[in-house]
Amino acid sequence: MTGDVSNWVEKEFETVDFGSKRLEKRFLRVMSDLAQEPEKSIWLATGSRSNAKAAYRMIGNQTFTKENILAAHQTATNTRNQDNTLLVIQDTTAVNYATHKKMAGLGYNCEKSLGINVHSCLLVTPGGIPIGLVDQSTTTRDINSDPRSPHEKHKRKIQDKESSRWLKTMQTAQTNAPYGTQLIHIADPKATSMNGTT
Repeated sequence: MTGDVSNWVEKEFETVDFGSKRLEKRFLRVMSDLAQEPEKSIWLATGSRSNAKAAYRMIGNQTFTKENILAAHQTATNTRNQDNTLLVIQDTTAVNYATHKKMAGLGYNCEKSLGINVHSCLLVTPGGIPIGLVDQSTTTRDINSDPRSPHEKHKRKIQDKESSRWLKTMQTAQTNAPYGTQLIHIADPKATSMNGTT
């Protein structure tokens, strides 16, 4: 809102690369605004109509991707880690948009609820201090997309199941976590029991 970029935002996203210095500068400013007032909408947090419009243009830019943002965050995560052992905690959050207008075509977070599923994987020190995200993915479902019985669903190969995200996330965490760090994975009991994975 002040136009200044917070020092921690500059440090956290020092390596962000959208292929445009102007876009990168806008991103840092928007991140600073949102961090100062996270409970507010983009419109209110950025402080003016022109700033909000610039933020929405940034979001609509094809080179502005979550992968680029996450890559910069992971670099910062790896540089700030001082522990030889880290907890790798993953879980899914269902975001419900059922009461929002203009959401046609978005998809569902379950068979009846309009929204998305956000699966996040967080690195945490044994003392409970969050270090950063090592993976995050989003999925949606089609309404009544799977007419098979529970027994038929259970017989599917793990790679054909939506729950395979738990295993994929474990593999991604191994790749993205700081080199040489021992990882202790913490996940839903259902996820850790798949195919004997622990």
